[in-house]
Amino acid sequence: MSDNKVATPKLEGDGSNWGTYHDRMRLILHLRKLGDHLTLVTLTATYTTQWPAITAGALQAYWEANKITAMSLIASSLPDTVFSLVKNQNTVFAQWEALKKKYDTHSSNHRFDLRSKLMNTRCLEGGNVCETFNQLAII
Repeated sequence: MSDNKVATPKLEGDGSNWGTYHDRMRLILHLRKLGDHLTLVTLTATYTTQWPAITAGALQAYWEANKITAMSLIASSLPDTVFSLVKNQNTVFAQWEALKKKYDTHSSNHRFDLRSKLMNTRCLEGGNVCETFNQLAII
């Protein structure tokens, strides 16, 4: 990719796409060299080894600039109802942990609900199999 533009995924308000959103956002942040912000709060060794000739103050400024970029990417991908959950977090790490805390549990509940719906969907005897497949596709 020469222009380095990637469509930012949007998290659904009900969290139904959390798994896909989580994986895509991690990939996008790593693509933009912002992945360290998801796991750490402070300047990492990656920065100091990658740019040894740059002063500590300049590296810290670069870290802060990247933090704002990453936070903006996350914030712009959230619906208003979810944004209120992360807007007061001071780091990307804190934002990401708040989302994970809410939706990792939510995803487990969603999977259980999905499993129940799938197990309870049946084609009645003499029923239309195509209609049953359509019902399964909607779930």
